[in-house]
Amino acid sequence: MKKTLYAIEFIAVLIILLIPPCFIRQNQVVPAIEFTKSTALSLVIAIFLYFPNRKIFDLSYAQKENFRPKDETIIKKLSILTVSFGLLVTIGCVFSALAYFLGFNDDLKTCIPKGVFSWISFIIAILVASFYEESLYRFYVPECLNFLLGKKFYLANEILALIFFAFAHSYMGAMGVTNAFFSGIILRKCFLQTKNLYLNAMIHFLYNFFAVIVSAAL
Repeated sequence: MKKTLYAIEFIAVLIILLIPPCFIRQNQVVPAIEFTKSTALSLVIAIFLYFPNRKIFDLSYAQKENFRPKDETIIKKLSILTVSFGLLVTIGCVFSALAYFLGFNDDLKTCIPKGVFSWISFIIAILVASFYEESLYRFYVPECLNFLLGKKFYLANEILALIFFAFAHSYMGAMGVTNAFFSGIILRKCFLQTKNLYLNAMIHFLYNFFAVIVSAAL
């Protein structure tokens, strides 16, 4: 009965949240990023996807470490986050360079906030977007598929989640989709190593913040 309910829920998520973003056309100008009603709705959805399910979906396959002292665990997680962020920035730079040299006009332009309240709204909006994407693509989609289909389809479940995440960035063009695919691999690996979605959302936020600021400055 529980699996039936989750199957119905996943189909709803598929129709409402996963498929529509894949068909957004490429756009070269992104409006000013700010906290809106849509942002608030994204936060509610992220909370709904993550908190009720975090103890239902079995993440034991990702918990293979023996007991470690607290200080050592913190250092290890910081190391994982640092390496992951560095890889995200590197991948972003590589695909931006490829887009430039190959003639892809994929770079998005957005506006830098002006004023204190605009900056606060800007930061909150990126934070919420990062937590939403981590809840949906790094946690809910692969873990719900693992729950419904079993671990024997683990690799297929992971790839499907990556594809949805990549094509959700179709508005960024071909290079944006490819960049998102490889970034998704890094972020999922980071989540499986730290088992902490908040840390994932934080490095996702830092990367998005960095990317938006650099894009606006160029």
